[in-house]
Amino acid sequence: MLLSEMVDKELIQIEGGVHFGILAHTECLLDVQTGKIHGFEIVKDKLPFQKKENES
Repeated sequence: MLLSEMVDKELIQIEGGVHFGILAHTECLLDVQTGKIHGFEIVKDKLPFQKKENES
């Protein structure tokens, strides 16, 4: 499966059924030499395409 096909998949913890959101809202942890995905990191404070706050 391509990473572009995975971005709409939901992240749900197997034990307890906790829903974390969708894969597009994570950082991909991969080995750049082999291209293997090691995991995904959930970034709660920074979501993609978020508006920047005005600096006043």
